[in-house]
Parts: sequence; structure tokens; C-alpha cells
Amino acid sequence: MAVTIVFLWTRVWETTSNHELSQTETKETNEQSAANPQGFTHEGNQYRNTTYGFSFALPSMYIARSNSLGDDSEILTFDDGQKHSFQIFITSHDEPLITPERIKLDVPDMVINDVRTATLDGVDALLFKSFDASLGETYEVWFIYKNHLYQIMTYAKQESELNTVLDSWKFI
Repeated sequence: MAVTIVFLWTRVWETTSNHELSQTETKETNEQSAANPQGFTHEGNQYRNTTYGFSFALPSMYIARSNSLGDDSEILTFDDGQKHSFQIFITSHDEPLITPERIKLDVPDMVINDVRTATLDGVDALLFKSFDASLGETYEVWFIYKNHLYQIMTYAKQESELNTVLDSWKFI
């Protein structure tokens, strides 16, 4: 299952980065109300996701989109319409923590370099660099919260920008 997850995540991110998803596949938060059926709002610079219970400060020029995969999985994309973007893939997960060894069991060919750990509002997270043939070097943050695996990814050159966003992350 994880092989499919990573493949879908990469493919959707490429498509979203090129703004090719149709309006029926995505919901732009600038056009959504607080009663959004996708469970998120984007007011000012605060992104809030009530479905999964988290919020963070989002740079004001970013647009948030949600793409539900219909199997308790969702891809959230955030971009400024230019060259800055990141993506969060969320899916059900029944293990208590994520390790590089566990990732390698599911995705043996995945590149995992410069592994570090951090705490995201009290939750242990795994940070690392990876490589994707179509995207180049990536920076990734993976963690488990309330039986869901979160895979956050951006281009490696945007590591600092993503870390600034994640510094404001709160579970609600």
C-alpha cells in the first residue's frame, strides 16, 4: 500500500504544481466557506483543517487545495502560483511511529538521506532529504498523529520556508 501512496503523492504533486487539476478535483480555499465539505478553511494567513485537526500559518500569497482520494486519504497542496509549494499527503496508518527502516520496507527504492528528528507540537517527526526522478531533490517531514500518516514534501531548496510554516503547526 505504501508504494501506491508514494506514487500517487508524487504524481498529484507534479500535476498540482503545474495547475492542471480540474476544478472538480480540487477546492481552492479562497473560494470556500467555513462550512467547507473538505473540512478546511484559509482565512488571512491561517490554514485550519478540522477534518484532521491541525492548523498553521500559511504565507498569504499561497493558495490551498484539497484532493480527497476517497479511501480516507487526502492530498493537500499549497502554492503561490510561482515556484514555491509544498504538499501534505494524509492517510490511515495503524503503526505508532515512522522510521527510515519502516519506510524502506514499504518503498525499498526510496532515497532517504540526512535523517533528523524533530517534534511538531508534541508529536515526533522524521525529517529527511530524498530524490524523485521528476522533481529532483526533496525535503520531507513524516509523522503519525491519531492513526494517520502525514507525509509533507517540498523541494529541497525550500526546506527553510517549510520549516517556518511547520514552526507554527498546532494540533486542534
